[in-house]
Amino acid sequence: MKCYAKLIIFSLVILTNLTSANTVENAFYYYQKGNFEEAYNAFTELAKLGNTEAQMNVGVMYVRGEYVDKDLIEGYGWVALSRENGETGNTEKIIGILEKRLGAEKLLLAKKRYAELLASYSNEAIEKSYLPSASTESDEGFTAAKILSKNAALYPEEMQRVNVSGVVDVQYMVARDGTTRLHNILFTTHKYFSREAIRALKGFQYEPAKSNGEAVEEYGRKIRFSFVMSNLEIKDDAVEEVLKPLRETARTGGGKEKFNYAYAIDMLQTLGDNAKGGDELEFDSANHWFIKAAQDGYSPAKFELGRRITYGNRCAVDTQKGLFWLENAANQNLADAQFMLGLEYISGARIEKDIEKGLKLVEQAANTGMEAAKLKYAWILATLPDQPESSVKTALSYLEKVDVKKFHDKLSYYETATVIYASTGKTSKYYKKAVKEIDKYEIPSSKIYRIKAAIDEGRPYLDTL
Repeated sequence: MKCYAKLIIFSLVILTNLTSANTVENAFYYYQKGNFEEAYNAFTELAKLGNTEAQMNVGVMYVRGEYVDKDLIEGYGWVALSRENGETGNTEKIIGILEKRLGAEKLLLAKKRYAELLASYSNEAIEKSYLPSASTESDEGFTAAKILSKNAALYPEEMQRVNVSGVVDVQYMVARDGTTRLHNILFTTHKYFSREAIRALKGFQYEPAKSNGEAVEEYGRKIRFSFVMSNLEIKDDAVEEVLKPLRETARTGGGKEKFNYAYAIDMLQTLGDNAKGGDELEFDSANHWFIKAAQDGYSPAKFELGRRITYGNRCAVDTQKGLFWLENAANQNLADAQFMLGLEYISGARIEKDIEKGLKLVEQAANTGMEAAKLKYAWILATLPDQPESSVKTALSYLEKVDVKKFHDKLSYYETATVIYASTGKTSKYYKKAVKEIDKYEIPSSKIYRIKAAIDEGRPYLDTL
């Protein structure tokens, strides 16, 4: 257990293009540097997400007249809101001072403003609008992908020999033909476990997601592969050895620290579900800490929260709440969020279809260096009907930017390369590579054969979105 625990600490999830954006740390940095405009904007954005520390500081800036006009009534409202939502800090002291300065008549107005803010930004209001819940909002006309068959993940011999257990998290897409694509390792305890997880996942077959009866792509799915030795036993002291330092930094640190603690909880819960003694362990709520990290402005936490709510990971499915957090993370230029949201707009499965907006988001994700986004953008440009001739050149430029060595989904790469090079009039070697990939991993795919048939007939291979 100790060996595994150390690996968790040093190998936490990595998402594409982490950005600073408006985090609590940045808000305080702006404030301390006297950049009150940026500080106010950052605090206000976080306050509306439910961050009680930010709510208090918005109030303080109104009291002091920093960037905004001095307004004791507005200041009282925000400070009182933060106190009601659980912020300790100096809220009682500040409210006491304000009550004396306002006087009876203005205090009534201040309390009225507090009631208005409470209606929109109380913990209960925030939870109802944005946070995971037990009740589900149905997506009329949408049916999520369902697993039909899966390849078993075999225990790597290298890990068996040294008696090591491990976990791998993979994010992926379920394509319209039910195959898994665009595999991305989010977390792994060892490369041998990663290799086996990818091998198994490539052979999965789904009944694809459907929108009004038509198959659509689903990106942002996540699966966790657990490789647990039969003799693995988890004990409280071993778990506490891992979680204690992470818990302490989560309580005193910012969004990143809260996110790391949440992810460690989630990983250890999975390990405990498959090991002796695991059912006796008690953990903090991972979702609670993901929420706190998101409210601190940490974009990977916003993405994870949005993804979890969208797919109902330890909470109810709620498309609108999920999209709220995905959009929030995408606005902070997090490539994973831009990509997932872009594909949602392109498919139109859960939100109103907007191919132009979706393509723009996918392009943005590609331009930040996300390999899956580069390839997907190239595929769309090369196969979307009624595109100008320049689209093929642009598609080729994005294909050439893909680092194939870092990309697990070789089949999608070979399919895209086959289409693009056929469009340029060049003979492609990638068709044979695609067939070998299908045979090697027992991938239930026939797209490459349809591509080859189109090429042999002298017509472009077109894909409908």
